[in-house]
Amino acid sequence: MELKYYSPDWLSLEEYEQFVAQYHGAATSHHLLRTKWYMDHFEFHILLAIVDGKVVGQSCAYKTTAIIHNVPVDFWWSVDSFVLKQYRGLGIGKKLQAQLHKDWPNFSSIWYSRINGGIKRKLGAQPILASRLTYYPINSFFSILFGALFKRKKLSLPVIIKNKYRRLHASSHNRFTEKNITTAQLLSFASDIKESLSTAADFYIDRSYEYLSAKYNSNPSLSGFDIILLYDQHLEENVGLYILTKPFSRQTFSIELNVCAILDYFIFDDSVKYKDIIGSALLRASSYDNVDGVLSFGKPVGLLNITYPKDGLQLLSTIPIGGSHVIANPYISFIDQDMEQMLP
Repeated sequence: MELKYYSPDWLSLEEYEQFVAQYHGAATSHHLLRTKWYMDHFEFHILLAIVDGKVVGQSCAYKTTAIIHNVPVDFWWSVDSFVLKQYRGLGIGKKLQAQLHKDWPNFSSIWYSRINGGIKRKLGAQPILASRLTYYPINSFFSILFGALFKRKKLSLPVIIKNKYRRLHASSHNRFTEKNITTAQLLSFASDIKESLSTAADFYIDRSYEYLSAKYNSNPSLSGFDIILLYDQHLEENVGLYILTKPFSRQTFSIELNVCAILDYFIFDDSVKYKDIIGSALLRASSYDNVDGVLSFGKPVGLLNITYPKDGLQLLSTIPIGGSHVIANPYISFIDQDMEQMLP
């Protein structure tokens, strides 16, 4: 077996597309579009496994900048790994990962399968932080709970949590005026976003103007979303913003749900708390038809929520972290690594 980085000099685009089609089938065009997007906007490398002259697997890496305790470092994410079905069980995936761990510094993943996570740990990646994926119900808390415990289909319970939950958050939300803004207007807040993250988090992927533009202007994995600016009427200033997807259907906690996801959130004033963002998102999501709840990364707030997994998603990385540099307040969102693939 040979490992080789993709180059049109030795492998034509048509041949690469044929390989991707063997794995992704009907979803091939979308995955090729994502690959082109990575190539156009990031430093991106596709490592291919070749057996008897045939491409049988790939694993990729793309470069971002992580800000850790206010120090910028090159940070490489692991993305788009797969091996053709008939070639699995031969250690190809592990060899692909081993080469990427060797070639790219601070090679990292937070969204991975249990098997892939085990491989990364054996190759020297260690957990440097944990982030929780939390579900906030709007009108289906008990059906989610029963579905998660017993893996039954969602129960059609006529619960009244929706109106109670709206009232629970509405009282503390009256001070804000919400305004939908465009992606171009979002980019005008790039410096405010940078300052917001630098004071609130000891780990985050740099939301530079270029990064925000790539993620929200041309990302093929994001279909519909709203950018909501929060204006405080008493302070007479913008105090925060968040980006919320339109409703989509997704297998969540073992059952099918209609959810909205908070892609990113940024707080510009100390008087605003994370719970205010969640409250606003819940109120916004509940205005859509047939929405079960909201998904968000971050520490759970409020009484009604379900967190997965219990101890959080472990970010595995080869970056050396320890001693006084332990990460205590990380910021991770749906647009980090390639977690936007979980969205429609």
